[in-house]
Amino acid sequence: MRFVVLAMTAALLMSGCGSSVLSIFKKDEIYERGLSHTKRAQIISSLETRAYITASRLKAIDPKTYHTGESFLVGVLISDDRQEANQSGLYNKSLSYHLNGLSPLTITPIDVEDPLVKRLPHTNAWSRYYLVSFPDINGSPVLSFSLESFGEANLSFEAGSGE
Repeated sequence: MRFVVLAMTAALLMSGCGSSVLSIFKKDEIYERGLSHTKRAQIISSLETRAYITASRLKAIDPKTYHTGESFLVGVLISDDRQEANQSGLYNKSLSYHLNGLSPLTITPIDVEDPLVKRLPHTNAWSRYYLVSFPDINGSPVLSFSLESFGEANLSFEAGSGE
């Protein structure tokens, strides 16, 4: 009897919500592709995380928008990073990075509230985000980061556009 009353109460509550409850579970293609094409790494030294890096390969996530070159949304959190925006994150002189040996063509800071950052997985409020563009490459892209005196991290992505 208790179960019947509980079930009827739940049914009445849900009937008032209708489609709004189902909209919570709506499929997000960008987020789902992002799960497969986002990599994370840490640079660790003396049992301490010195840098936390995430990179999402945008050509594989949204090939209609990012069809030329190789573009990544890169999030960087460096311990003891500088406060000045033009000297921290990817602009930190102690951090070097390249894609299959190539330097980036452009680096554009992206606000943490930007819809692109909010739609991709593994983002957080503490990292600094950048849209980083490289020329087209052949083979599987490997995005390599090196933090001076502390170590390096490599993020490997599958070749192809992801379509």
